[in-house]
Amino acid sequence: MRGIPKFKYHQPTTLEEACKLGLDLGEKARFLAGGTELLVDLNEGRDRADHLIALQKIPGLDAISLDEEFLVIGAMTTLADIYRSETVRRFLPALCTAISNLGSEQIRNQGTIGGNFCGAVPCADTPPVCIAA
Repeated sequence: MRGIPKFKYHQPTTLEEACKLGLDLGEKARFLAGGTELLVDLNEGRDRADHLIALQKIPGLDAISLDEEFLVIGAMTTLADIYRSETVRRFLPALCTAISNLGSEQIRNQGTIGGNFCGAVPCADTPPVCIAA
């Protein structure tokens, strides 16, 4: 049995602070969004991090809005929140369909769209829909 190795946990409260930590810590750090991929990878030894930079306390990263021409979805928005969003259903229903087929309800409640993009796993369901849009 492996287990998640020890790491230093950082909780920045601004995007600037998170970016600075990422630059300063470099390859020794990973950004933590929902954790549904990263924590499993750390536990199984497929990834390693001496530092986790948690993004949960940065305001505004979990918002869904319309910006003149674009649907804007913050990286920390959970897949469940996107699925339930009337705005997303109206302007990008294919994304809701993709999310409805993604993992279990628990994964959708915890997982974020940013993590789904940044994990770069071949089975990620949201990037193709967003790229096509």
